[in-house]
Amino acid sequence: MVGESARELAQRLTAAEGAVALASLAPRSTDEWVALAWALKDDCQVAWNEEPPRTQRCADVVEALLQRVAHPEIEAAAAWCRGSALLALGQTEDAMVRLDEAHRCLQALGQGQR
Repeated sequence: MVGESARELAQRLTAAEGAVALASLAPRSTDEWVALAWALKDDCQVAWNEEPPRTQRCADVVEALLQRVAHPEIEAAAAWCRGSALLALGQTEDAMVRLDEAHRCLQALGQGQR
């Protein structure tokens, strides 16, 4: 990603109104969008430990990314992030549905867990 790593971009997008900022990004290759989705998933995992409310922003951004770029890996990352955000809110049953969805997506891709 020109001048900015996927991780740096993910952190910037989840710092504020990321879903809005995502819409203003220039087009990128599919591989770059997928890398961004996984960086958002990683940021979501860090947020779970350090700043649980940020998990919601991570989920919002990666779901907005999925709307922009339909890709099975982005779908898996979106489900994982939403599941984590729901866990942070104490909605365990709904979280497990989304985390199971993420697992199924990854299995279909032959990736198991990522």
